[in-house]
Amino acid sequence: MKLLFLIFAALISADIIGHCEAVDDTQISATANVKSSSDSGKTTVGEAFNYYRIYYENGQQFNPYYLSGAYFNLAQSYSTQGNYPKALEYLQKALGLNPNNVDVYVGLAQIHSTQGNYPKALECLQKALGLNPNNVDVYVGLAQIHSTQGNYPKALECLQKALGLNPNSADYYSRVAEIYSTQGNYPKALECLQKALVLNPNNVDVYVGLAQIHSTQGNYPKALECLQKALGLNPNSADYYSRVAEIYSTQGNYPKALE
Repeated sequence: MKLLFLIFAALISADIIGHCEAVDDTQISATANVKSSSDSGKTTVGEAFNYYRIYYENGQQFNPYYLSGAYFNLAQSYSTQGNYPKALEYLQKALGLNPNNVDVYVGLAQIHSTQGNYPKALECLQKALGLNPNNVDVYVGLAQIHSTQGNYPKALECLQKALGLNPNSADYYSRVAEIYSTQGNYPKALECLQKALVLNPNNVDVYVGLAQIHSTQGNYPKALECLQKALGLNPNSADYYSRVAEIYSTQGNYPKALE
């Protein structure tokens, strides 16, 4: 049944993008245990999904959780296209079939957050947290919303919980560093970025973050050192060269800034 869901998730994703490509009837039979009614022996992905739904509704042959997953996949496809009303519609359908699906609540929260409806997004994430208090994505989502709203203490609290669940995430340390930097707590920000660097020494964003803090503190040699490392990892970044030039210009070293 898991294979059934995975295949249908892929098929439905293809259908919603608008291709509606035909698939062999044998493929449909193997996945949904249905047969095409067409003379050509072909059926569209949309028809296959309808067969799947009908079999669930009439014969109760399939676990509703798999159909819920299919709706979730449709919602993800719509969300990727920026069609949030449709995405919300299918997420609600998925939730109706599986009201304990944490991923659906997270998906709802992401869309509400994108639309600027932070109270609704927080409500969805709190429901997800009630279902699974150890879901790291929920804490990261909560932290992002709290940070956007300027509630940095709450954002830090959520990120610390995320790090408690996944202490080897360089990304989470970088997020914490960003909040500390916004608060002007540069020592703590540098500490977190150094931890992120240990976990991922090839993370170019960490070097850029370090450079920015060192530059803000007036430690231009250290800032330049970090930017050179960033350029070593991404030598085609015009932004990094601009940052280097800006530091040289601040130092009054205009010949180097013009290089």
